[in-house]
Amino acid sequence: MPLQLYEKEQILDACLEVFARHGYAKTSTGMLAEAAGISKALIFHHFKSKKDLYLTVLDYCIEKVKSRLSLDDLSSYHDFFEAKKKNKLGKA
Repeated sequence: MPLQLYEKEQILDACLEVFARHGYAKTSTGMLAEAAGISKALIFHHFKSKKDLYLTVLDYCIEKVKSRLSLDDLSSYHDFFEAKKKNKLGKA
């Protein structure tokens, strides 16, 4: 049963906050479930393990950063500084 997109984003955002605050080792699945407003059973229904959830959260973060910075478009430029200026990645 796939997660609906908005539910998945809510779960991942909540879990990201908990992992960021406590680190992987000190974060329990109970803490993650409570933050996301779901049961531990539902976490394990959608993610194989805490590690799988953590890796999914990392992938989610990378995708958010890439989309916000338009990093997929950077490879189309021949000049790094041109790309930097075009994408407003700091002062060129």
